[in-house]
Amino acid sequence: MNPTEQLREDLKKKIPSYGAELTLKKLRAGTVKRVYLSSNCPHKEDFLQFSETAEIVELPEDNRAIAVLCKKPFSVAVLSFEA
Repeated sequence: MNPTEQLREDLKKKIPSYGAELTLKKLRAGTVKRVYLSSNCPHKEDFLQFSETAEIVELPEDNRAIAVLCKKPFSVAVLSFEA
């Protein structure tokens, strides 16, 4: 399954958390199972260091395309799903 299809499946089953700051906070607490990053995410390095505690998925789409997938009126560079 490609990353975009995986994101669509997660969006159907679970409620995501949006934003880099909130996702980093949850990663440090160890409550995040999967993190999706847009192709133009400015903070990729910050998230990649947590790849041992959560699955980090880099999407080929930019933040505007991900916002359309999530049906949000704002750009989405980072979103996460809890375990």
